Amino acid sequence: MSPVHAAQLADMLVNVVDNGTGSNAQIPGVRVAGKTGTAQTGNDNPAVAWFVAFAPAQAPKVLRQLSANGDTSRRLSTEPARPQPRRLHCAR
Repeated sequence: MSPVHAAQLADMLVNVVDNGTGSNAQIPGVRVAGKTGTAQTGNDNPAVAWFVAFAPAQAPKVLRQLSANGDTSRRLSTEPARPQPRRLHCAR
């Protein structure tokens, strides 16, 4: 991937956190990039909700991923992630 395309992708992922489904992962003063999603696991198995984020977006030092079985709500895919990146980022 070219540096130009990588920067464009990072900007799109920042938009997910700033204005979209990943808004619970916002950290004041830090550009956080992230993506929420769900994955189907089979006919009778519950879906998996997930969230992945990195910060700061322009020069990542922290990467955080989480997933939760059985709940595909937006709240579950983003809310548990919020304290984690903040704590990790501030601990550096």
